[in-house]
Amino acid sequence: MEMSGENKRGEREENIKGTQEDGRRKGERNMKKLEHTEINLESIRSMEKDGRSLKAREKEDNT
Repeated sequence: MEMSGENKRGEREENIKGTQEDGRRKGERNMKKLEHTEINLESIRSMEKDGRSLKAREKEDNT
């Protein structure tokens, strides 16, 4: 069974829209992951600073 040219074009446009929507959702998921990664990095850096300051205080106490 053959489809008319109009139906084929409409189907293709729907496929393109679906693909674009999938891409947008994937992009949003990746942005959320990136935000969480940045938050984790910031907390790790602050913990490292706190750890260094604790070590510095211990050295001062020992001298």
